[in-house]
Amino acid sequence: MTIFLLVFSLVFVLSGINLDKIKSGQVAFQDSMISDSFKGILKIGDKGSNPNETLINENTSKTIALQSLKASPVLGSGIGTYSYDFDRYKDAGFNYDQNWNMRFGKAYNEILEKVSTIGLLGVLAYLFLAIVALFVAFANLKKEKKNVFLFAALLTLLVFQFLFLEAAIIKFLFILFLAVISGMSLSASPSSSDKDAVFESKKIGKLIVFNVGGKGAKSAFTSFAFVIFAVLAGASLIFAVQSFRAEAKYKEISQRIDVENINSNDLETVLKLNPYSGEYQARISAIYELKLNKFVSFNKDDQASVNQIKDASDKALSHAKQAVEISPSDAAFWENYGYVYRKMFEFGMDGADTWAIKGFKTASQLEPTNAVMPTEIGKMSMLQFSKAAEGQNSPKLAEAKADFEKAVLLKKDYPDALTQLALVYFESGDKENALSEVNIAAQQKKISVETAVQIGKIYYNLDEKAKAADALSAVIKVSPKNSDAHYILGIIYKEQKKYPEAFAEFKTVAELNPGNVEVSGKVQETESLIGSKNLEK
Repeated sequence: MTIFLLVFSLVFVLSGINLDKIKSGQVAFQDSMISDSFKGILKIGDKGSNPNETLINENTSKTIALQSLKASPVLGSGIGTYSYDFDRYKDAGFNYDQNWNMRFGKAYNEILEKVSTIGLLGVLAYLFLAIVALFVAFANLKKEKKNVFLFAALLTLLVFQFLFLEAAIIKFLFILFLAVISGMSLSASPSSSDKDAVFESKKIGKLIVFNVGGKGAKSAFTSFAFVIFAVLAGASLIFAVQSFRAEAKYKEISQRIDVENINSNDLETVLKLNPYSGEYQARISAIYELKLNKFVSFNKDDQASVNQIKDASDKALSHAKQAVEISPSDAAFWENYGYVYRKMFEFGMDGADTWAIKGFKTASQLEPTNAVMPTEIGKMSMLQFSKAAEGQNSPKLAEAKADFEKAVLLKKDYPDALTQLALVYFESGDKENALSEVNIAAQQKKISVETAVQIGKIYYNLDEKAKAADALSAVIKVSPKNSDAHYILGIIYKEQKKYPEAFAEFKTVAELNPGNVEVSGKVQETESLIGSKNLEK
């Protein structure tokens, strides 16, 4: 009985294993806590990027449990698939939660998570196991009062599962107590044969047979169960050690100064330690994508740069594909897939726009209430519009507008979607609505640097230079190395005949982008204008 309970309990210890991700003998592990959205996770080198422990709110967790039960009432969605349930079943109201841009891999408490992932049958079996253990502990309590602490500990841990999310050590202690109590039940009234039983083995030919509990059928079953348990425990330990080593290596890499200085061999080492994790495949593909940013402006005759671009592109695409192959139901990995292919499209890769849209649309299907996905799909339509010859692809503006409006319906205070909608109006020649939308966007909280720069550009194009300067100055305060913000601000100052200020902005851009001929020309031009103004005085 002890071995049976241990093996049965092991299922719950290994709740991090995602059965939906077992493919061709490969086992992928879920993160034990939060899976943040990619823009938060991939701040490599930012020491402040690791968030404090954050929990999903109780009401959202209850909603997800209820929806999951409606879909799979008996068996649930599967062990380790809570992150999928979260993406699929959270309602649009979650978009106004302070953690709306996070993806959660755990419920508010243990029981709500089990309701979602193992269904009514699994929860009843789990509670039956715990209640039987409590009865056994109570029976032993009558015989030996010293067992009161074990009984109290087990009862407390069980009650806490209805209130809190367990840490790994608490989960381990609960299962350990179950095993100890089951052992107490066996040792309470041993038979004469059991008293003499010892752990032994004997050799039959070349086969070694273990005996863990005496003779007979009961002993044979116990021996078999022991071997199965030992194999499962050993395999779990190996997976756990490798996963820990991979995470430790990734954390060590993440503390480095910037993405460009990360060694590709180090990244590949992480994957060798845990090759079946879609999480690492996606993270590392995004790192290679970020490495491509330094090649936004490059000399096509520079073979070294061309080779680096090709290497980073190939690896970004390869790992993005592997992530979605390992975990085809993970919205975050499809979102990353879309980002990587969008970068390839920006670099001129034929057909990359189609694959980028596929990534974002698949992510949207898996996470239908996420306002980010329709926004990213709309951005792809805008990119297609901008790359098309003049007068062509006019339907793309209408498609983009529909996607941005869908995003705003999901989250009316989403600055990115509002800004993109303003851009659509501007491109359509509707300056009145463009100004209205960008004003709304500028009033929102938690605007990203990229979106704030876009707001500044739209204000500039609408001849609202004072508002543009305010937006871009705010960007520079939080991101002093943002070349776009400095450059546009330089243009504004130059037009306002504030030549010293314009010179300072262009000089900063030149320092951030050495060798850029256009920027060097702006520096020289404003420097000469300063000289001319001084001569006039």
